[in-house]
Amino acid sequence: EFRPPEVKELHKILNISEDDVSLIASYLTSVEGFIKIGDFLFSPESIERIKGILCSHFSSKKTLSIGEFKNYLSVTRKHVIPILEYLDREGVLVRSKNERTKGEKLSCKS
Repeated sequence: EFRPPEVKELHKILNISEDDVSLIASYLTSVEGFIKIGDFLFSPESIERIKGILCSHFSSKKTLSIGEFKNYLSVTRKHVIPILEYLDREGVLVRSKNERTKGEKLSCKS
């Protein structure tokens, strides 16, 4: 869920043309709400799960390290850095050096 293959590799995995992969990726992002983060496509449900993980984290801590986030998602830096950068751009997280704090766009139910 948090470790999708790179979009450019999907044609090999699915044994279809790169053009078909581009069409599928366009459909998923424009119609199904998938989000392209770096070279990866994430489902809306995956992003919501990530936000839920962040809400749980920030219920007891003020900051989030890259290592903590990697552990929560069970991913490598290859995936975690683009996800964190996306969340920073969206205002879900606020970066301060190598740590993040809760951004104003992260709404958590109390």
